[in-house]
Amino acid sequence: MALNKTFTCNTIFDEDDNAIECYYQGYHVRTGTWNDVKYTEEQQYNCNLGDGDWLTQDGEVLNGDLVILNFWVSDEDTRSGLKDRMCSIIIEITSDNTYVNDVKLKPKTAPVCGFSFDNNEPTINNELNVYSFASDNYSYTFNEITHYHYRILENELIFDSIDKLTIKYDFDEGDGWVTDAFHTYSTVDEYTVSQRATNLYDISKICSQQLKVRYNIPIPGLSFDYINPIHTTESTLVIADITDIDSRITNIKHKIVIRDRYSNDIIEDTTIEENAILDYEYDYEIQVLQKHYFTQLIYWNDGFDDLSFTYNEELIITNWCPEVTIIKSDITDTTKIFVQNSSDRDGEVVKWLWEIYFVSPFSNGEYNKVYEYVSNNPNDWEVGFTVAGEYKVRIIVTDDYGCEQFDETKFNINTKCSFTDISNIKFIFPKQLGNH
Repeated sequence: MALNKTFTCNTIFDEDDNAIECYYQGYHVRTGTWNDVKYTEEQQYNCNLGDGDWLTQDGEVLNGDLVILNFWVSDEDTRSGLKDRMCSIIIEITSDNTYVNDVKLKPKTAPVCGFSFDNNEPTINNELNVYSFASDNYSYTFNEITHYHYRILENELIFDSIDKLTIKYDFDEGDGWVTDAFHTYSTVDEYTVSQRATNLYDISKICSQQLKVRYNIPIPGLSFDYINPIHTTESTLVIADITDIDSRITNIKHKIVIRDRYSNDIIEDTTIEENAILDYEYDYEIQVLQKHYFTQLIYWNDGFDDLSFTYNEELIITNWCPEVTIIKSDITDTTKIFVQNSSDRDGEVVKWLWEIYFVSPFSNGEYNKVYEYVSNNPNDWEVGFTVAGEYKVRIIVTDDYGCEQFDETKFNINTKCSFTDISNIKFIFPKQLGNH
């Protein structure tokens, strides 16, 4: 079935604006139909695709359809001949007769060559990967129409027409060009890595980069017996385990840096070993509960330069919380003495907080705090009760690093006391009986 859409384009120019003859062929994108190859025939009517040129099965070409026009000057395979001019343009059908203005063909050119590495500081015996961004996706604009500088093939509106990528890793292996993007160097040296990008027209472009391949960086390592140290009496074993697979370390220093746990200011900076070996152990005694950092200063050579780096590991020191127990003694049915025993393994207890809780008949069995007493001394406590019921006495102790611990005891006051509302509870106020 004949179609009702035609093209006409005016003069075909070369890169010097000279009118030239060329071959051309149209491709209807929606139906996947090519027309026969035509020739401009001495510029008599140039590119003219009429109704009878389309060999579709589903009939007409619609407004809005896309048609690709390929132009080239050789009657041979368009991959041959470095001076062959060619381009492709994409046209949208807008009317029964779509007119395309002048078209310019340019000579085939080399592709753009480019690549990068997955590691710009590679080391020996580790795989290096080369990433290519070579492209032959070149286009230009003429008479407000984009000209793609390669033939657009069937079902590919725009494509990267790199045909072959090869890489040279600066070693003698035949001509040195290989297709594998992965390579492992076994020798420290400076290499020239090259890429050769070849497009579909057998035009190549070579680009190169210098690459230094170095020895592997040593891997530091520190570990400890993580402990809860007892003040000034506990010690921990510091274990230094450094990996140096290429044997490039020239010296190792170990230091201990103590910083204030609040301000982070340096309190002490001491070198504990000047010329250490790779596997080193040090028995460190804890003196103060501050931040302790063990430091490795590693000096080495990567095959090109003398280098050094510092590795730090914090020794985690956990403060022991204080300990406390309550012993209740009965003086009478309504008067009790509460004796506390408290201690702190790595410091001292600085605060004692006594609390009294009462189960009100209106609280569904829940304890309500009715009294508290804060002391800076480890005194015992005598309390008299005037209301019968269920009670709980708790003591909370705090050490010099803010850690808290508590103990509590529960008991009942018998009915010899009058039973009133909780708001009328009366106590004999604390009486110091001595230190424990």
